[in-house]
Amino acid sequence: MNQPQLPQNPARRRLAKGAMAVPAVLASISTKNALANPIYGCTVSGKMSGNASPGLGREETSSCGGRSPDGWKSHYSTDPSGSLEAPSGFGVSHKTAGSVATRKLVFAKSNKIKFSYSQQVTLDALAVYCNAEPGNYHVSTDEVHDLFEVASGQVTEYTKNQHTWYKDDCADYLAMLARGVPFTWPVV
Repeated sequence: MNQPQLPQNPARRRLAKGAMAVPAVLASISTKNALANPIYGCTVSGKMSGNASPGLGREETSSCGGRSPDGWKSHYSTDPSGSLEAPSGFGVSHKTAGSVATRKLVFAKSNKIKFSYSQQVTLDALAVYCNAEPGNYHVSTDEVHDLFEVASGQVTEYTKNQHTWYKDDCADYLAMLARGVPFTWPVV
């Protein structure tokens, strides 16, 4: 027996063809990581996701949202805030009595500046301190001071989350943060 012929509907056929093409089109569209916010790149999870690109307009900054010592040097060479006095407690001073050790001079490693401790450790600590000043960084300014005191040999150890750090540990951690390498405090 012959089956009755169903009426052809061109609109329905176009809709069906279009619906079949949608998944292919959606699959070809480039998507952004759900955790693409720069701060997530500083977490272990963010780094493990594989999105290691620095992001648009962040060439001089580290991948964790802060500047390295060279990034601060570049920033302060043109920014008026470079005339701010360097934060106290890091053993930097101007060689001329009565003169101020400005951030610009310190990060430029000016021969007018005296470093009481290792120059590299001091610059790393100051970079991390400047990154932490706004208050939304991986460590606080107080923690930077504490880490620097150990890294520079003024204090023998630093303890956080029941984990004790010594001079080299603190110096390495400051260097990692100053270069944008993420870290999570060990929890014991």
